[in-house]
Amino acid sequence: SSNRIFRSSIHRASLLFGRRQQTLSSTASAEISITTKNEERTVGLPPTWEDLTSTLEKVKVSSESSSPTPLVTLYRDTNGWCPFCERVWLALHIKNIPYQEVLVNLQDKPAWFLAMVPTGLVPAVLFHDDLINNESSSSEKGNDDDDEDKAAKAQPGRRLVWESLDIMKELDKSFPDTPRLVQEDNADYMEARSIATSMTTAGFQYAYAGKNKTLTEEDKASKKDEFNAALDKFDEFLGQNKDAGPFALGSSVSGIDEFNT
Repeated sequence: SSNRIFRSSIHRASLLFGRRQQTLSSTASAEISITTKNEERTVGLPPTWEDLTSTLEKVKVSSESSSPTPLVTLYRDTNGWCPFCERVWLALHIKNIPYQEVLVNLQDKPAWFLAMVPTGLVPAVLFHDDLINNESSSSEKGNDDDDEDKAAKAQPGRRLVWESLDIMKELDKSFPDTPRLVQEDNADYMEARSIATSMTTAGFQYAYAGKNKTLTEEDKASKKDEFNAALDKFDEFLGQNKDAGPFALGSSVSGIDEFNT
C-alpha cells in the first residue's frame, strides 16, 4: 500500500513539473555554451570554475529577464525538507502564481524572521496585495463592482499569513481564477483529509518510535501496524475513485494531493 501511494505521489509531481523542467532544460542547452576566454572547450573535459561562474551568470540574467513580477513571497526552510513548505510550494506551481523565495535557516533563525512571524515557524507567505489588487482591477475593468468593493481593492499593503493550511486557504481566496485546492464544502474532500491526517500522524509516530527509548519493541511494532492500517485505509479510499482520475478526488487536483506528495 505504501509503495502504491509513493508511486502515485511521484507520478502526480512529475505530471505537474515535467513540462516545466523539460522547457528549462531545452532552453539552457540551446542558449548557453560553456567557453573559455579564447576557444570552445574540448568535449569531454570538465569545465573550469571560471566557465561555471560565467554559465551561472548567464542563467541568472536569462531567468531574471523573463520572470514575471512576484505576487507573493514564500519563506521556507533552507534544506528543502519541510513537508508543510512543500505543500505551499506545490500550491503556487499548481496555481501558476509568480513568487519569490526567501530561505530561512531553521537551526539559526534570523531575528528579523522571529520578529515577523509570531510562531517562528515555516512556511509563511507575504501576499503583495498592492500588486495582486492591481492585477485584479485590470482584469475586471467594466465590471459593476460597488464603491465599497472598489475601495477595498484600491487599498495598498501586504499581508503575512503562516501555517500551511491557512496559507492555502488564502491563496484560494486571493486568486479565485486558479484551481481551488481547499474544498471544505466537498464531502469527499473532507473524508479524504481526515484519512490523510490520520495517516500522517501515524506515519510520524512510527518514524519517531525508533528513537523513543521509553517504547518497548512491542510498542514499536504496534506503531508500525497502526501506520500500515492507515495506509491501507487511504489506499482503499483511492480505490473508490469513481472518476478513475490521476488525483485523489478524480480528474482535478486538490489540496489532498498536496498533503500527500
